[in-house]
Amino acid sequence: MDRESFIRRSRTLVRAVGVGVNREIEKRKGKEPTKILHTVMYSHYAGLLGIKKGSLEEEQIKEVLPQIVDYWFGIDAGLDGDLPNARIIDENEVTNDSAFRLSVVRSKVPQNIREAVERTEYGVRGDTYKAYIDFMAKFDPNKTSYKDVMEYRNVTTGTLAEILGSTIALISGANGNISPILENMRREAICFQFIDDLVDCVADFRKQLPNLFNALLLENPSEKEKFESASCSQQVLRTLRPYAIAKATASETLTEYLRRFSDLASSLPPQRRELEKDLMASAQCLSYTPNALVPVSLLEVRNALRRGTRV
Repeated sequence: MDRESFIRRSRTLVRAVGVGVNREIEKRKGKEPTKILHTVMYSHYAGLLGIKKGSLEEEQIKEVLPQIVDYWFGIDAGLDGDLPNARIIDENEVTNDSAFRLSVVRSKVPQNIREAVERTEYGVRGDTYKAYIDFMAKFDPNKTSYKDVMEYRNVTTGTLAEILGSTIALISGANGNISPILENMRREAICFQFIDDLVDCVADFRKQLPNLFNALLLENPSEKEKFESASCSQQVLRTLRPYAIAKATASETLTEYLRRFSDLASSLPPQRRELEKDLMASAQCLSYTPNALVPVSLLEVRNALRRGTRV
């Protein structure tokens, strides 16, 4: 696919994300924004790892990867209490080697590959859970630094991306050094996390959860105070989206946050970089605050894409 076609297609995707995904839909259908974003990665990296479009291997990836993402996001939601319908997750489930099993119903994936995928997933789940427990035991939303939150995101979000890449490699039978591809998947996943944390900055502040934007706010106490005051105002929450709240109360922090995002996105291949920047531009149209459901139109998303990430 040529670059122009890719960008046109990616912007169609961004508009769909911007218009179709909001907190109300998330509550009704259990859709987590970052989960949707992770599914964007599959086809591109599958192609790099030798999966051809329309092949049996592509069908196997479409079968397996969503199950892994659903399971990991289910654990995340359960640990954080992040969705109304999230199950309570205990340590026994997270560390049990049989907790995750791929569906065998009408499966097109051979048993040996299914078992290899399950072993790969289990091999890192326990370590990731331990990292979560260790981090949350020390986490203080008023003290934990941006650097520490970023390291935590790399261990959790970044590790999930590597599991997905390793699964694609298992299905494709890819030989040779796939580390550069896995590293790009990790970087792209962290770009997704930048976007998600900006969209969730108000909700995460109110729930006292780790968030990259909120951690960066610690470096600017006066903006932090204004942001937190606005995030506690019912009137503000009913009328402004998180991006608008951040822009109005913490413009310096927002500018620095977007610069750091851009630096990371710039390390990606050109097509992926453009997609990430479009997705970040669309973040200003999303309304994941506890109360707000500010309507968004296709025209507004188009204008956001045109403006890009300028504050």
